[in-house]
Amino acid sequence: MKTFTDNLVTFFIIWVVVIILNQLFFFNGCFKFYCIKNALPHTAVISAIITFIQYKMKNK
Repeated sequence: MKTFTDNLVTFFIIWVVVIILNQLFFFNGCFKFYCIKNALPHTAVISAIITFIQYKMKNK
């Protein structure tokens, strides 16, 4: 269970970083609610992929 919670924390940290970078570079620095709302689905997928790759590389 500890691994799951560690990965979940890692996922949310990566997700916050990806959302900030996404908003800065692709939405021209728009941090309004409707801009963030539009970014949530694809940044979640990107963050999940990054977390999965990081988990696999750590457990080789």
